[in-house]
Amino acid sequence: NHLNIGAVENEASGTALTRKAKAVFGDDKIAHAGDLFDLARAGNEEALKMIDTAAFDLAVMFSVVAHVADPDIFVLGGGVMQSSEYFLEDLKKEFNNYLFNYMKDKISVKKAHFDQDAGIIGASLLVF
Repeated sequence: NHLNIGAVENEASGTALTRKAKAVFGDDKIAHAGDLFDLARAGNEEALKMIDTAAFDLAVMFSVVAHVADPDIFVLGGGVMQSSEYFLEDLKKEFNNYLFNYMKDKISVKKAHFDQDAGIIGASLLVF
């Protein structure tokens, strides 16, 4: 039930966080990624470490894409973004650490306004 080895979806998505958290905390404590963020909110060090690792993985992936495609912005959506206060600022800092100096602080990394509905809203707008 996994994508290619090393695919970002396998490492840093809500599904990946749920799978990894279940392996550490058990199926009885983790039903979805929100449960991992609840543990982080309670100060669980292992949960905080897992979230930091996912943010690092995303930052590295964004930097690779940025060096190839030179985008103006990365817009992040999905259910995990409901808990973005735990990782978004760290992700932005880490992302900038991996960019060429002339690119630093020129590419925005932002939370989508429509959270997990962003994809379906964008797809419906293609009709127009």
